[in-house]
Amino acid sequence: MAAFQKFRTLSSGSGTYCTKAWRYKIGSVSQKAVINLAHEKVRALIAFLTIFAVVGGVSWAVVNAQQILPQETQNQEQNQPETPPEVTLQADTRNKIMAYIGANHSETLQFMSDLNWTGGRVTPENLLGAEIYTYQAQGWTVTIHYPVVLDPVYDVTVDYSTASGTIGIPYHITWEGTWQNGCVTEVSYVFAQ
Repeated sequence: MAAFQKFRTLSSGSGTYCTKAWRYKIGSVSQKAVINLAHEKVRALIAFLTIFAVVGGVSWAVVNAQQILPQETQNQEQNQPETPPEVTLQADTRNKIMAYIGANHSETLQFMSDLNWTGGRVTPENLLGAEIYTYQAQGWTVTIHYPVVLDPVYDVTVDYSTASGTIGIPYHITWEGTWQNGCVTEVSYVFAQ
């Protein structure tokens, strides 16, 4: 406290009346404060510039990605052929059964070209514990019936009839079998003219 008062009395007025010792102490303290203050400003400036660079870089990456992504999507859509619709397990079962019939009963192949299937789930609302799917295409009807259990056995009935009123020999094909885990088992097959 006395040193502070001494400094006040010595430095009062328009000029500084400090002795060299005081001037040295005052000068070194103020120089250290200025240097520390300068270091703090430099550190703050570096921190600000780092944050600015990170935020700016992230912002640029996000904006650039949003601009590039639609272009890449358009290029992929133009270069890729149209993908077929996803095949359900039941439709896949139908396709495998039809392939089995064609491979094992060659007389049916003449009726299997360019099949455009329609149909799907036909399970009645009051039927619990089982599912029924029916598909139709150019005279073919495939009915798939199975219990809703783990690893079910699919009972499959395939029926083909030529359209009534057509000129020519009428044909009738009936196939019954099962499908489980990719294995087809034929129970009965009838080919009639």
